[in-house]
Amino acid sequence: AYAGSGNTGSDGTITFPLLEDIYKIKVSESNDIWVENILVVYGSTGIIIGDDVNNTAPVINSYSPTQTSLTFNEGENITFTANASDPDETNPQYRWNLDGVFQSALPTWTYYAPYTDSGDRTVTLEVTDGQYSVYQIWYVTVNNVNRNPIITSFYADNLTVGTSDSVNISVMAIDLDGDLLTYSWDATGGTILPYSNSSISWIAPTIEGFYTVSLAIIDNAGGIVEDSAVILVTNGNMPFLTITSPAPNTTTYTHTITVTGTASDPSSIAAVTVNGALASGAADWSKWSAEVALAVGENTITVNATDNDGYSTTETITLYRVEPFTFVHMTDVHLGFSPLDIENKQLSFVHSIEKFTDTLQAIKTHNPEFILSPGDLVEHSNEDFFSAYMGVLKSLNTTDVNIPVYNTPGNHDRRGESHVTNVGLET
Repeated sequence: AYAGSGNTGSDGTITFPLLEDIYKIKVSESNDIWVENILVVYGSTGIIIGDDVNNTAPVINSYSPTQTSLTFNEGENITFTANASDPDETNPQYRWNLDGVFQSALPTWTYYAPYTDSGDRTVTLEVTDGQYSVYQIWYVTVNNVNRNPIITSFYADNLTVGTSDSVNISVMAIDLDGDLLTYSWDATGGTILPYSNSSISWIAPTIEGFYTVSLAIIDNAGGIVEDSAVILVTNGNMPFLTITSPAPNTTTYTHTITVTGTASDPSSIAAVTVNGALASGAADWSKWSAEVALAVGENTITVNATDNDGYSTTETITLYRVEPFTFVHMTDVHLGFSPLDIENKQLSFVHSIEKFTDTLQAIKTHNPEFILSPGDLVEHSNEDFFSAYMGVLKSLNTTDVNIPVYNTPGNHDRRGESHVTNVGLET
């Protein structure tokens, strides 16, 4: 079936000898049709077969990682890069595939492994000139990473009770890996009566004092999360004190916050202090409030109520202050001109630069923390367009203003005027 020595299988497959050469294949016995000039080359990455003896396959000059057997964890990433050229001076095209699924057409691709990706993976780079392809393969093992359970709610219906009174405590928790969860309740005193894994009733002891009811939630891979409630048990000697607002672990953007609550005692309340300063309130301190300044980050609010017999009760909560920020989402700049715009290319190019410059200057007046530009930065993949785009961005920043811009390529940024220039955005 072909000129030269070798075998033709009954299913039509052809076995070539281990000899680089130019062959011709007979594809029709009745019409005596031959396909001329079948070039067979045995490369380091496999067999390259083509029908143009004048074309030469592209070459992968370098690649990274240089190790082809890799191991890393879920939640981590590995960046793959390659540099290729074509002896025929065409622009080789890149195709990165993960387990046979296309990922990117750029010379660099980063594999971000989600927490569902454990196992053995194959990363394949194909470099092609449109006729011949060469390959580089990496074998990647992604280790499973267990994520600890998360407590989304931990609630006690009362944090100050009398002796032998009850407190209902409930919790809500999730496990992002779908693991089975085990709930382990404990207390420094009193009695725990379970309603379910996530809900109990705690019976206070007959001795006054502060008691801690704690919970540990463990998944079947050993991950653990813990939370607790501190409950005051009093027989009437210690004042009752409650912080009604804000809720524990509140996050706010404000520089100050108003803390409110209630206090009572059979011998009357003498004073309520918040972070050491006397609060404001009714004459009997049944309701009190205080304005508290907050620092950026974690803030502990400590409230103390003292009765006329000298007994005192203290409650604390933790609050968080974060700084607000702004950013700008800017998309579809399309700097440049369309290949179809034959008559007004230069004018369209200039107009697109002017519009982009005006937009950036308007954004600059708001002084955002950063700018996101996710795709279609230019009309199509063209070095002049990318250079102009980056040049306009540089004009955004001066000695007194520096606004970072984070760019990601879109389909226009990867698309050239023809298949030869379809090389995409590299940086």
